[in-house]
Amino acid sequence: MSSDNLVAAEAKKKEGNDAFAKKEYEAAIGFYSEAIELDPQNHIYYSNRSLCYAESGKFTEALADAEQCVKLEPSFVKGYHRVANAQFEMGQMDAAIATIKTGLQKDTGSKDLTNLLRKIRSKKQAAQAAARRPQGRMDENTQKEVQELSEQYQATGRELSEVNAKLQGAMREQKATAITIGEVDQVTDETPLYRAVGKMFMLSGKDDVKTSLSNEMEDVEKRKTELTSRRTYLQRRLQSQEANLKDLMTSAMG
Repeated sequence: MSSDNLVAAEAKKKEGNDAFAKKEYEAAIGFYSEAIELDPQNHIYYSNRSLCYAESGKFTEALADAEQCVKLEPSFVKGYHRVANAQFEMGQMDAAIATIKTGLQKDTGSKDLTNLLRKIRSKKQAAQAAARRPQGRMDENTQKEVQELSEQYQATGRELSEVNAKLQGAMREQKATAITIGEVDQVTDETPLYRAVGKMFMLSGKDDVKTSLSNEMEDVEKRKTELTSRRTYLQRRLQSQEANLKDLMTSAMG
């Protein structure tokens, strides 16, 4: 492995981190994938990409990357949390508990692992209690779980509305830019044109203006792709939360 590849891989990781911070998960996945191609033995890149997959609702891919992470670095405790979380989201409760126990052997004081273990056991206990509970009654723990799930459902709905609004805005922006490009195409090369540079307008040639507008179109298209991906994930999560809420209410009330 050349030092140039290692430096380039770290640069891609930084770009991935920046994209993740903006919740641009698809872009972040792309950057981390490039980092992996440059340095396939770095467990951190798999860990980071696993998190992006999980945030996108792609838990099968998240699990595969997390497993590769701990294979490369068995002492990396965060990797076990990534594995267990993906297993939990896929309904593999017992496997998730086993993974957490393995991780806790590496670090008995890991708060992330102990919190996840508590969450999984609580969910299992609630399911078992619901199976034993007389029909038509809802205990205090179940009521609390229903409330928490309802709040999560509402939060997802609000975020979905925000994403839809941003997507509509991006589509309007793209349409306006396309109209502007068409208008610029119709003027002569000698026509004085101005392009926005921050809060200022700069006299520019036709080719410069067209290049600037094309770049804007690419940026908007990229934003649309990321927003569409996020919308799809939120729609799936909303459906899942609604189904979980209905199942919980049904099992509680009989």
